[in-house]
Amino acid sequence: SAKAVCLQSHNALVAVHPVTGKTLWSRNDVAKLCHLYNDNQYLYVVEIHKDTNTPGRARIFRVDDGVELRKIRDFSGYYASRVKMFGRSLLFTGTNEKGQKVLRLYDVLKGRDIWTQKLTATAKVLQSEAKHLTGIVETNGKVTLIDLKKGEKTVTAQMDPEHLKDVETVRLLKDRHYFYVVCDGTDNKAVAINQRMTNLMPNTGMRWVSVNGYIYCFHNETGKRNWFYRPKDYEDKKHPALPHMMVLESFEDMPSVVLTTRFTQRVGFNNRYMISTQILNKKTGKLMFEEKTSNSSTQQFHTIRVDPRANRVDLISYDRKLSMVIGKEKAKK
Repeated sequence: SAKAVCLQSHNALVAVHPVTGKTLWSRNDVAKLCHLYNDNQYLYVVEIHKDTNTPGRARIFRVDDGVELRKIRDFSGYYASRVKMFGRSLLFTGTNEKGQKVLRLYDVLKGRDIWTQKLTATAKVLQSEAKHLTGIVETNGKVTLIDLKKGEKTVTAQMDPEHLKDVETVRLLKDRHYFYVVCDGTDNKAVAINQRMTNLMPNTGMRWVSVNGYIYCFHNETGKRNWFYRPKDYEDKKHPALPHMMVLESFEDMPSVVLTTRFTQRVGFNNRYMISTQILNKKTGKLMFEEKTSNSSTQQFHTIRVDPRANRVDLISYDRKLSMVIGKEKAKK
């Protein structure tokens, strides 16, 4: 928040001034393991049980002085079914009085729904990285985006239902021109993958998501499909597709989709170390760059630089810099 930076230390919940770092207030009656959210006026705290990783008590404090609001409706039960939480708004799935599956946006401060949307029993809610948007995907491949503030449906799109088989999580990303639906399913046992991880250096703050399925690109305004792609490391059909890690850092400004992953793969009785990087043109879905190496000394990328005007992306590690200028090819559908 602009008023204070709230953080959990080893023995207290502390609020410090964002410029001077001076401690504004602290509380030692809060569990050590918590999830924290704020909206500049209040701090929303959900205590987490360490052994079960499930929500415990939900509490609200004033950001200005740390005083707790006593007369609130406990929302920890709703939080257990959360899709996401931002400030005082909690998006979660539940059932209505008729037992129907619903998607609800709930105001935890006022203790009431902002809006609700009925869902089919098999619908999956999109895990959204896009501001002010959520959505659902049906088993028939229909994708519906929903305005997060109003609860109104904004655009629909269509995926191939076959591409949703064995998919557990579906994510939503967005930039100025397109929105992207990213599928992540269970690892194929035939691939025999061990220790799959991102090729981004830890503790740099760069974010990523797992991709084990198809990536779809649709036009923001119409929902018309632009392209789809499944990351793979073999050209022949004999070998199954491998799971990958997709970079979220600067995604809205980036002219490309970047997948960079490192893993070990069982080959017979041995383990083969692999690093795979793939770069797609965001506009066309064309694979612009692909690199596979088994050199275990190759360093992870610690910096990503994006120049939107030049359509350039730089992936930088301690031992090299990978630069890519993205062209303007026509989309292949």
